[in-house]
Amino acid sequence: MTTPTGPITSRRRLRTALRQARLRAAMPLDAVAKELEASVSKLVRIESGAVTVSPGDLRVLLDLYGVTGSAERGELLLLGRQARQRSWTGRYHDRAPAGLLRYADYESEARQIHQHHPLVIPPLLQTSAYAATLAEAGVPRLRRKYRDGYLDLLAERQWRIFTLAAAELAFVVDETALARPIGGPDVHRKQLTHLLEVAEHPRARIVSLPVGPYPGLDVPFTMLTLSTSDTDLAFVDEPGGVDEIQEAVVGGYRRAFGWLLGTAVDARPVIERLRAELYVGAGPGVEPGACGL
Repeated sequence: MTTPTGPITSRRRLRTALRQARLRAAMPLDAVAKELEASVSKLVRIESGAVTVSPGDLRVLLDLYGVTGSAERGELLLLGRQARQRSWTGRYHDRAPAGLLRYADYESEARQIHQHHPLVIPPLLQTSAYAATLAEAGVPRLRRKYRDGYLDLLAERQWRIFTLAAAELAFVVDETALARPIGGPDVHRKQLTHLLEVAEHPRARIVSLPVGPYPGLDVPFTMLTLSTSDTDLAFVDEPGGVDEIQEAVVGGYRRAFGWLLGTAVDARPVIERLRAELYVGAGPGVEPGACGL
């Protein structure tokens, strides 16, 4: 029997299993649609994971595909129930872009999160003030509609990843991004202090790349490994959202991250140097312990 998973992972596993079962049964989509009394487009959406499948339709599909063994049938029925569960991101459905919510679901169900960001501090590592500054400077249309929802969603993502989840975390950050004074000196100091604290987290690793050209310099991306399999997903950050990469090229992103991780160095000395420079520039009356979070 399969172990319980989140709705997004369950939906992904179920859609793959149903497609494989249909192919084993050698049934074209139009023949299945006729038996199910449904449209071909509905079956395409089920197999793509765009929609969930009802309990009744799932049982009919399993009968059509000859899935009668108690173990396999029970596993797929359980996946169907798990896939229909409401995700925690549902309460943000009108407050954040759909693509970002889909990514957040995958992120919260991942056992490994690897992120490369050459431009700014990765979102999971941002303080609220840093994130708010970036949100205010974002795409105008998205800023007006989603700003507050985005910030609330980000805070909950951070809490879930660092408190509830057990994912292995690795962040590759360009030294230019570490040095960029987003929000001004005070926000920057607090952001650097926060990074030093996160670097002590038992599941987190933060490394930096020196200023200069390297492969992937212009592409901020995230690799997720799902918690119940070795399936890798790749996402590229876009203005106002996150785009999932087609499976055919995911391997290239995985190799690129491996190269970046192997080339980068521990970010803590770089962060400490930048932070010390900020305190010196702040003048008397500002002490390293005074910035807080």
